[in-house]
Amino acid sequence: EEPAEVPIASLGSLESGAHVAGSSDKNDSKKEEKIILSRQDTFRYIQELQGANWEKKVAAARALKFLAFNADMEYKDGLIKLGFLRTIVAILNTSTDTAANEHAASCMYSMAREHQSSKIELIRLAAPKRLVQLLDSESKQLRLNCTAALYALSCAGRTHCRDIAMLRPMEHLQTMLQPPVGRTAQDDQM
Repeated sequence: EEPAEVPIASLGSLESGAHVAGSSDKNDSKKEEKIILSRQDTFRYIQELQGANWEKKVAAARALKFLAFNADMEYKDGLIKLGFLRTIVAILNTSTDTAANEHAASCMYSMAREHQSSKIELIRLAAPKRLVQLLDSESKQLRLNCTAALYALSCAGRTHCRDIAMLRPMEHLQTMLQPPVGRTAQDDQM
């Protein structure tokens, strides 16, 4: 049984990335309306992701990330055919926007988890190389998302795991395991 719709976020959170449904900001004077992300909007999200408006592009990546997370194989295969992974890798390769890169890396994990075709496509698009480079980012969330995506891709099989290991991600991961003073819950999660 697959859910056709996934309630997750308010419209404002998709565009600004500031809030997730269920969270509240006591300083907000207005309540944001909750929306339901629907697979019926997939084509719109893909168009926005490939468009020129940066805020809509990031919001679309975030929406598709949530839809892909628990999606079935058929839905993920359709996203691949629509160019979702090519676009996400292009964003990761060209963007200097940390939030956009966090969403792109998280999209890669959402697609690659339990879906071999996504793993193979991301490896074919050389995503692991860029993910390893981003392990040096100052953003802990970006490092965490890249680590999760690399883990999912390494499950594509022994040969692919070896190829990822040859990119030497462990050097970056070791420094993440022993952060300097001020250890946080994110450090423990890594």
